[in-house]
Amino acid sequence: MEPKAAPPAQDAWFRPVGDSEILMAVGATLTVEVRAQVPVDAPAGSTTLKLRAVDEAEPERLTDGPRASSASARSRSLSARSTDV
Repeated sequence: MEPKAAPPAQDAWFRPVGDSEILMAVGATLTVEVRAQVPVDAPAGSTTLKLRAVDEAEPERLTDGPRASSASARSRSLSARSTDV
């Protein structure tokens, strides 16, 4: 699982909790907890986040999950959940 943010410069703010490599069956639904670490100097605003699943056997094959929006505040850790990846 790879967190993808909009704007892309914020990708590094997000990481899945636990193992980022998860075995999934085709068509499976999964809940993944994602943690955000917002830099102290980040301006207040909002971010759109989605999780991207990468096929280990075919790395060019990508599947994007639904988008989630959240407000960001300076110097705070935020926690978000996304389903149906």
